[in-house]
Amino acid sequence: QRDALHMAYFDPRFLATPSVAVGQIFKEVLRMGKLAESNFKTAMRCFLDVDLAAARQVQDAEELLDYLNQEITDYLVQVKALDLGEEEMRLSGSLFHVINDLERIGDHSVNILEAAQKRAREKAKFSHKAEREIGDMYARVAHMLREALEIFARQVEDPDILAAMAHEEQAVDDWTAELREHHVERLQNRRCSPRNGMLYLDMLMKTYQDISPRRA
Repeated sequence: QRDALHMAYFDPRFLATPSVAVGQIFKEVLRMGKLAESNFKTAMRCFLDVDLAAARQVQDAEELLDYLNQEITDYLVQVKALDLGEEEMRLSGSLFHVINDLERIGDHSVNILEAAQKRAREKAKFSHKAEREIGDMYARVAHMLREALEIFARQVEDPDILAAMAHEEQAVDDWTAELREHHVERLQNRRCSPRNGMLYLDMLMKTYQDISPRRA
């Protein structure tokens, strides 16, 4: 895995040409986004399928995300000191926030893996309804994350597109609150064990509130 820790597109020699340097760093951030998205999906499959075969893959990807976050940050600091055009200055400034958010998604993917390990260890079982709810939440968040990454990749600034994304996130936010309320009712009516109930609520938070593009 140590051999895999490298920059795929950026080389320090690009610093001699600031506009090229910013463009290549942008490609590294796109690479980071794809990796964070893939790792989230892999961790969720570990949880939903109660299958830990890909656990090492999730951990290795998180190590690479940490590495890229540090390397890209270091080079962005150097790039910001160069003679940049207005567009390159704007883009390089925004990348600081994006890479930190992507690295955080990686951290939460590891948290999801840990929840999968706990579920396997404790042999926790959910009702079909609870399984479906977590699966549906995963599908909706994965879709929003894909949309957010595409918007970033294309540097979309269309207010209608951005507003539609914000509307979708609010709809899922409301749905999450509704699921949480219904599950608390199940706990109060003893239709779910407290241990399994806490794991369910924890996964709702990990899947949506921690991964949601609005928080990314």
